[in-house]
Amino acid sequence: MLGCALPPMTKPAWYRSRRLKIALVAVIATLVGVGIGVDIWSKSRVRAFAKASEPAWEAERARLELLDNPSDPTVKDACAPAYLAAGVDLGASGRPIGLALGGSPKEKITDEARAIVAAEKGAIDAFLKASRCGKYTPKPNEAWVTYGRLYPFFIAGRLVIVDGRIRAEDGDLDAALDRLLAAVKAGTDLEQGTLMAGVHGVAVSAPALSTIAWLVSEGRLSEAQRDRVERLLLALAPRMPTMADGVQKQRLLLHQIATEALATGKAPENARPSADNPGRFVAAALPPLAILADALWKQDRFLGHVQDFAREDRDPILFVTRMANAEPRAKSRVLTGFDFPPYGLMQKAHNLCIPQAWTKMILTALTLEKAPSIPAALPPMEDPCGAGSLLYFTGATGSYVLASTGKDGTISDDDLRLERAPKPPPPAL
Repeated sequence: MLGCALPPMTKPAWYRSRRLKIALVAVIATLVGVGIGVDIWSKSRVRAFAKASEPAWEAERARLELLDNPSDPTVKDACAPAYLAAGVDLGASGRPIGLALGGSPKEKITDEARAIVAAEKGAIDAFLKASRCGKYTPKPNEAWVTYGRLYPFFIAGRLVIVDGRIRAEDGDLDAALDRLLAAVKAGTDLEQGTLMAGVHGVAVSAPALSTIAWLVSEGRLSEAQRDRVERLLLALAPRMPTMADGVQKQRLLLHQIATEALATGKAPENARPSADNPGRFVAAALPPLAILADALWKQDRFLGHVQDFAREDRDPILFVTRMANAEPRAKSRVLTGFDFPPYGLMQKAHNLCIPQAWTKMILTALTLEKAPSIPAALPPMEDPCGAGSLLYFTGATGSYVLASTGKDGTISDDDLRLERAPKPPPPAL
């Protein structure tokens, strides 16, 4: 076999250059250093957010731990599992119940609705039993109460309220108050959960409160019954959340996201900019925690603006305008699922104010019931659902009207209204 010498392998000129070797190593080292630096910066930013939001997190957990059943503080049953077990799904057959609740408490309950209520006595009893719960312990990684599926509980609450109206119609006012006050208490319990749980809670408590307001306005409650209503509403009123309280839960959820990311080293997928965001190309080159750090601080600032607007702007036009101006700052608002347009937020704010407004009006009416005579005027009372004060008018023979001006600042048929019927003349001696 003939041997032949292979030509020596030659290295490219750029490889043989010492300067280029040094430059290449420097570039690689720089990229590695930048990556390590960005990673350290990202974790420090997420850690800083978690630390900054921890006091609010702990304060809300402590508040929930201190709550108890205002009717019986000795009750130790946990509310979350109690309500999870109390529910019913009526499906299409629930339409008569919806119609009964959609009308005025003065309207007679139909035989069809009465039949449904009678058939669902077990669900009503389960709801009443669950409403006697008195423990609101949040899970270790949460600063709110998680209630699970809300729809069956919501339907059961509607049955309970209609049953309360039936009892009132039949003259059994003690039984009526048992059901109506249980619905108010249960709805307020739900409001210790997330923002959406609070909206479901309002849907349970608001029609119960409107029925109680009607019983007060008709002068049908005895002094003992009025005292019972007053005691419970005074205890529940501080627990009824505002829109700002609901948004605070969303801010606390950001704290949960930050602590979980630090523990796992992973960021949620929705921290990245959406497909229609021009910044997604830059974000694609950054580590997930860097994107999360930016998203946490941005959404927290946005939610802070929403809280300020909810506290300051009772005028719905100003609220929507300021919200629309804040929208560009909400680049990462989907991080917690808080992705409502300005008008949607205004509707949520209005829903959450309804139990507060009814409670304030009922408590005022109960105070007037004790007065020897109806005053010509009342001190200004802030309207939780309007831009100014609750309206108060007097009429003949001890009648009066308390009204909220609602979202538009003017009285309409859709707004809350408690109209005291004229008191009967005293019996002749």
